[in-house]
Amino acid sequence: MNFQFALLTVLTGHKMIVIICDNGGYGVINRLQNFKGGESYNNLIKDCNVKTVFHVDFVKHAESMGAYARKASSLAEFDQALDWAKTTDRTTVIVIENDAFVWTPGDAMWDVGVPTVSKRKEVNEARKYQDALRAKQRIGV
Repeated sequence: MNFQFALLTVLTGHKMIVIICDNGGYGVINRLQNFKGGESYNNLIKDCNVKTVFHVDFVKHAESMGAYARKASSLAEFDQALDWAKTTDRTTVIVIENDAFVWTPGDAMWDVGVPTVSKRKEVNEARKYQDALRAKQRIGV
C-alpha cells in the first residue's frame, strides 16, 4: 500500500496501523534485480545517482501528515509499539529498519524477463535458473 495513501486515513478519520519496513529504498525490487543477474542500481538510495546519500525519516514524515509514529529497533520494541498503536485514536505508523538483503525468499517465481544473451556471467546463470523453473511449471494450473 502506498504510504501517502495510508496517511490519508488521518484526514478521513479512519484509523489504520501501518508497519513500514525501511530497507533504504526498494529493497525487494533490488534483491529481484540482483537475483536476475543485474547489479544494484537505482533501487536503494545508496545506489542512486545522488550527490549525498540520505535517509528518509518515516517517523517524522508520518507525524508531519498527522499520524502518530514510533520506531521499533527490536522485536520487544515492536511488540510494545504494536500494543501502543492499538490504543491510539488515529492512524499510527511503526517503522522497522532492516537490511534489504535479509528478507527470506518465499520461493514463488516472480517471472521477470531475463535476457537470453549477456556478457555478464550473473545474468547467464540467472537465465539458466529461470529456464529450469519454467520447465517445472504446470501450464493452466
